[in-house]
Amino acid sequence: MPITVRPITVDTCLPLRQKELWPDRPLDFLRMEGDEQAQHYGLYQEDTLVSCLSVFPLTNTARQIRKFATDAAFQRQGYGSRLLTQVLDKLHAEGINDIMLNARLTATEFYLRFGFQVAGEVCHKEGVAYVKMTKTR
Repeated sequence: MPITVRPITVDTCLPLRQKELWPDRPLDFLRMEGDEQAQHYGLYQEDTLVSCLSVFPLTNTARQIRKFATDAAFQRQGYGSRLLTQVLDKLHAEGINDIMLNARLTATEFYLRFGFQVAGEVCHKEGVAYVKMTKTR
């Protein structure tokens, strides 16, 4: 089965964001300020969107990854890792050396495997614990 990573629109991301990150919230809750200027990427297995994430500009050489979601039926099978690896490689090739994200506390081990480091205190949003993580090449 062909697996591809490609740019997608924010509207393509929203249903998966909702399903996996905030299933009890309306679709508009998943829209982020800056979504229209962000780069959105999706990993597809054939024609099925399996994983997506969004990359928001911070400075000329820094980006923030937000709203990384993988369909529960495909989690722990390497799809999210493949998407993140390809996006990180693309950002590096573009000269982006500083990447940050706010990881759900339950996902910190995942990001540590990709060289991210905890860079802040735990905070809570809507009852979910997050921690800031950064990666510098």
